[in-house]
Amino acid sequence: MHDALQKEIATYEKRTRKSALAHKRALERIPLGVASNYRHYEPYPIFVQDGKGSRIHDVDGNEYIDHNLCFGALMAGHCHPAVVQAVEQKLHQGTTFGMPHEQEWELAEEISKRYPVEMVRFGSSGTEVTMHACRIARAATGRDKILKFEGSYHGLHDTALVSVKPKAEDYGDPDAPSSVPGGGGVPKSALQNVVVASFNNLKSVENRFQQYPGQIAAIILEPILMNVGLCLPQPGFLQALRDTCNKNGALLIFDEVKTGAKLAWGAAACRWERSVQAAQ
Repeated sequence: MHDALQKEIATYEKRTRKSALAHKRALERIPLGVASNYRHYEPYPIFVQDGKGSRIHDVDGNEYIDHNLCFGALMAGHCHPAVVQAVEQKLHQGTTFGMPHEQEWELAEEISKRYPVEMVRFGSSGTEVTMHACRIARAATGRDKILKFEGSYHGLHDTALVSVKPKAEDYGDPDAPSSVPGGGGVPKSALQNVVVASFNNLKSVENRFQQYPGQIAAIILEPILMNVGLCLPQPGFLQALRDTCNKNGALLIFDEVKTGAKLAWGAAACRWERSVQAAQ
């Protein structure tokens, strides 16, 4: 296995010499040489030159089928003619504005037709919107604690960066997982206000509400746990979370940054549990 891996690495390095140089140069100014840690891998990442449709080319001229598509944002592929035309038309009307624009309402209206939401507020990233969702839940309930699931990723703010990729020795009891900082700089006060449960383990959720009665503001989760691979909810699990939240006066936050526009009309929440009233 080791020999086969080394052979593949050697082939990779031979095909991507310009990417290696680009990465070396980027390291002089950018941590890890990439714009976010998730784009870094050994021995160095491929540097993209251009893309069209489902294909991309790296700086060495190699062609690939792009299964990443900007982490799912480019569902229409690269440089789709309709998208290019629409962007070009809008650029002649202005680039970006710090004031309200009527198209904000148009987009909010379209979103409300597709998903079971009454109001829409826009954000620039998943980190930003889950941070606001947790803060709103705390403000609405007057409680401080947020329940999340071990292995889930909801962004880089202090509430989310807990038990994202804990080491095996830090897991704790499956029915009461430990709250483990997801990196340096996460304060102890944040860990005290984030409780962790196991996905598809209703007992672990109920244990947390019994342990912290009247203290949990919300449960936040991906209805399909994706940071650990692709973990589907067991039948009835999402509805059980809804019932548990109702019983304990907590809110239910569905983080559908990844699943919202890719799985079904109405997103994953409606695909599995039609009766779940979730915050998208």
